Amino acid sequence: MAKVKWGIISSAQIAIDQVIPAIKSSHNGEVYAISSGSGKEKDVTKQFSIPNTYDDHEKLLDDPEIDAVYIPLPNSLHKEWCVKAARKGKHILCEKPIALSENQLFDIIQACEENHVYFMEAYMYRFHSQHKLVKEMLEEGKIGDILSIHSVFHFTIDQPKKDIRMQAELGGGVTYDIGGYSVNVINYLLDSSPSTVYATALYEDVDTKITAVLEYENQITATIDSSFYGPMLHAYKIIGTKGVIEVPYAFRPDLNDDDGVIIIRNQTEEILHVKEKQYVNEVEHFAEVIQGKAVLDYTPSEVHRTLKTLEAIQQSAIKKRQVIL
Repeated sequence: MAKVKWGIISSAQIAIDQVIPAIKSSHNGEVYAISSGSGKEKDVTKQFSIPNTYDDHEKLLDDPEIDAVYIPLPNSLHKEWCVKAARKGKHILCEKPIALSENQLFDIIQACEENHVYFMEAYMYRFHSQHKLVKEMLEEGKIGDILSIHSVFHFTIDQPKKDIRMQAELGGGVTYDIGGYSVNVINYLLDSSPSTVYATALYEDVDTKITAVLEYENQITATIDSSFYGPMLHAYKIIGTKGVIEVPYAFRPDLNDDDGVIIIRNQTEEILHVKEKQYVNEVEHFAEVIQGKAVLDYTPSEVHRTLKTLEAIQQSAIKKRQVIL
């Protein structure tokens, strides 16, 4: 089957650093076009030898050769361009969060269903096998019954005045940015949503630090802790009645030479290494779905579950009270 032809909507840095190289490295996709209104697309086209360039996103969507689009626009624009892409018959890989509210997400789902296209939120970490291995260990009772899960993701924004993640009108803030990773992985590992949430946050123009306690069924407690101020730290720890599992390079194993590390401590200590390129895995999986060779591994129902939890965390932090889901 022919390779999936991708259109890149925006010359965002994440596209340049990660996703365009991943598509070019994939066995089933090719970067066919890029669009941007900034003029930067010309340099990106030259850098990656992209055959088609557009100075307007609408023109890219009108190209009948394009099968799928990757959308790394500011968060506030995700819903608009996902819906537009769906109506043009393009499959959609969109940076997280794909939507900033349940209503936005429902509009995206409806547009995709009506136009028979797939969409996937770009939580690339989900396509590194270390997490599936951890989930299998939990299901096998490797560390007994789960008592608690603790997830952290911090990094420092070097130029906050220029960073879109610090701009409220663009949908910025730490909760929907890196806080979403912790929410997503905890919900995934437990295959559940929390029943209650209590959160506190530090606010400037946007939330820049978030801490939350999430309560799940079977009296499992989870915590998330994220900020735009700490050193790069992205890890989670699961404490069970018979042991502990730690994943020290949970969300950006690419910063550790693509090496995902799993540390299991029960009667003894065991360390596993899983080396994979998660961005390549992500785009190859989505291309296989488009080609009819696979079913979505990260489904719209999971997208909704993450978004609903994030909304509860924000509501709790703003109102300074516990939120019941």
